[in-house]
Amino acid sequence: MNRPNIFDYATSELSQDAFLCWLFEHLSSEEYVRSKEANIARKLLNSILQGYGHLGMHDAEQNDCYRPLPVYVLTELRTHSIRRQDTQKKRRIDKRHDVKFDVTCGGKPVARVLIEDKTRSEESFHKQLLRYWQDECATTDMPVIPVFWKTDYVCALRREELQNECVLVAQSEIEGAFAGIEEWTDNRHEILCGWWKLYKARYAKPITAAVTAVDSCAPSDRVRSVFEKLQQEPEKSTAAFADRFIQKAGLPKLLSEYHGQFSVQRGKGHSDLLWIYGSEYWTITPPDERLNEYAIKLQFLVQAGRSKTPQMSVKTIPLGPERPGDYLRKGDMAATPEFAEYYRGVQHRLRTHMEGVRGDEAKLTWRSRKHHLMTLALSIDESVSLQSFWEALEHDIPMLLNGVENFLKRERAH
Repeated sequence: MNRPNIFDYATSELSQDAFLCWLFEHLSSEEYVRSKEANIARKLLNSILQGYGHLGMHDAEQNDCYRPLPVYVLTELRTHSIRRQDTQKKRRIDKRHDVKFDVTCGGKPVARVLIEDKTRSEESFHKQLLRYWQDECATTDMPVIPVFWKTDYVCALRREELQNECVLVAQSEIEGAFAGIEEWTDNRHEILCGWWKLYKARYAKPITAAVTAVDSCAPSDRVRSVFEKLQQEPEKSTAAFADRFIQKAGLPKLLSEYHGQFSVQRGKGHSDLLWIYGSEYWTITPPDERLNEYAIKLQFLVQAGRSKTPQMSVKTIPLGPERPGDYLRKGDMAATPEFAEYYRGVQHRLRTHMEGVRGDEAKLTWRSRKHHLMTLALSIDESVSLQSFWEALEHDIPMLLNGVENFLKRERAH
């Protein structure tokens, strides 16, 4: 009979904080340093230290916070232990860090590790970690290592972006450290094995099911059938499904030829995945300095959880005073009547311009929308084949983006 697993109930990020603190604590005492728990903690720590070296290849010249680790720290990976940096009293005062400890080598502190850990939360929380990194660097001369631990799926493109800004611990790093745990036969490691069972059931298995649902489809299959395969899975990761679907459609390659960058955002309150194209290049500063800026974004939305056809839309974003990341909601516009009038004019001009761009050659269905944010929506019949869908994207996206860029050039000229 299987013993009850405490992690069937302790599934929150706070519980994960406690688990990580408990796990790394095994490296701080000679009594436990040879335990299986310490062995896994050491694998994770070594991955973190090596990841920090990789971070230096990208960030050393751009970020004053990056300080290289001494060479011997990376060559003596087996000798590392940790020293808990926060006492219980101090942890109650400083709640900013989920997990925080010093790495020691030969009894001497050589680096400080800050871990911001999330389960299903949006990856933008890593920006919070970067602020803490800057603050912590002001308190010590040691290298400070910012670690973003994400238990749930991290999209392929997003993973690359995160690794250029902080040390990422996600699916491959976690599974690498825990390799072999399923072969353990004794019952002395209930906490460790309990967390691993939670991870496998809640994260790893659904990710595999979602990826398989996409990879098992042929180009001749209907778009609808791909989503139907996912719905048949009792446990599924819509984020993994959406990312795999977008990758297979070739969207990143299509958009890499254009200005700006692709970023990934998970929808708030639901499990859909938004891929948003746009950057500072697509941001307009009005000629009147009293008015707010606005941006244009291309959004690709995969609603795998609701089994709907993927959609694309062109959005105008009225930026708030605290940009980036802040925008004015519809109710906020009443407080800025001059900007509201200007913004509505922008939307009208963009709709009119894009109607002329579409012509009769578009393979997707283009519909103008009178919405606070959305000005144009593109969709396709879900009964068509995947191959037809990919060809439609390849045909319409260049036409769409060139149309937006020509609109922006005209707006800037005026």
